[in-house]
Amino acid sequence: MSRFKFQGTYKDGNGRVVGSSTTADSTEGTISVYLAGTTTAASVYAAESGGTAVNSVETDEYGHFYFWVDDTDYAVNQTFKIVLSHSNFESKTYDDVRIMVATASVSDTAYAASWDAVTTISPSKNTVYDKIETLATKGANSNITSLTGLTTALSVAQGGTGVKTLADGGLVIGNVTGAVEVVTAGATTTILVGGGASTKPVWTTATGSGAPVRATSPTLVTPTLVTPALGTPSALVLTNATGSPINPWLIDIDVFTTPGASTNWDTTNAQSDSIYCGNLASDTTQNDEISWPVVLSVGTWTFSLMHTTTTVSGIYSVQFDTVEKGTIDGYSGSTVRNVVSTITSIAVAASGKVTLKLKMATKHASSSAYGGYLQHVRLIRTA
Repeated sequence: MSRFKFQGTYKDGNGRVVGSSTTADSTEGTISVYLAGTTTAASVYAAESGGTAVNSVETDEYGHFYFWVDDTDYAVNQTFKIVLSHSNFESKTYDDVRIMVATASVSDTAYAASWDAVTTISPSKNTVYDKIETLATKGANSNITSLTGLTTALSVAQGGTGVKTLADGGLVIGNVTGAVEVVTAGATTTILVGGGASTKPVWTTATGSGAPVRATSPTLVTPTLVTPALGTPSALVLTNATGSPINPWLIDIDVFTTPGASTNWDTTNAQSDSIYCGNLASDTTQNDEISWPVVLSVGTWTFSLMHTTTTVSGIYSVQFDTVEKGTIDGYSGSTVRNVVSTITSIAVAASGKVTLKLKMATKHASSSAYGGYLQHVRLIRTA
């Protein structure tokens, strides 16, 4: 286990140190440590040994700060983000800072006078194990029983008799016989034991580029075919020639010529004093309805109805896909043409096709029927 020290001096933009004896409010600067490129707090220590892990330290009165990173907590290739902050200054961030130094080591017994006496090889985590190559040149050893300290970054290329994977990713090798060989290709290093035709790879570092590592009986992996799930088709959305969405904001419906569906709404009355020269009328029966398909974009809409009010008119129920958005009363004590009535603040949560429906379900208490007399329909997006 090793701890790697990081130290520095916190200075402001003018080059003055930030410490309890130099700042306006006599408080220390804070140095917070995170994993590189994230907001995940890192575990660091305030001393070279002992103590409890923390994720920040403070400057001393002269602006100096120190902390240590333990290689049992992180791989040596782990980098960090360091944030310097103080109540009187703007925070400063340094990302992708390398603190730990990669070293390859083995246990002291690996350098014993007699290679045959070595029983354990203990390399540091996630390194290129150059010193194991030195050991490999010493030839056969039937006494090695364990290879410890390996992490999940190392994988068993091929097992073989007497080889098994430990819970921590290390390997136990039972009575290794024959030569020990290191094969390196690109970024891949493999330890081979046995020698000759019986050579088996014991462990391999993280796979890199280069020629394949030698193995007499490679394990074949059968690929798994993954069938992508089919999503639910989205609602109709208009797009232009380049595929970009079109966000409609004004929809005008000519009630006389625009195709739609209706129940008992098929009488056209011509009037010279109407803006659109007449109206489209229902037969005054309760629940007569008329509808049109429209495409609306996300936003807030206003429904506008130009109609003729009469003594035999009902109340228009304005619906989007059968959901009522408001009502408009068509009753008046005498016939009045070119009346414009609106329903505002209609929220549309998702762009797509909806059915706009007008239904004469109810009527004013003074009206004698449920008639509807349409001159023009308009939808306007206001936000």
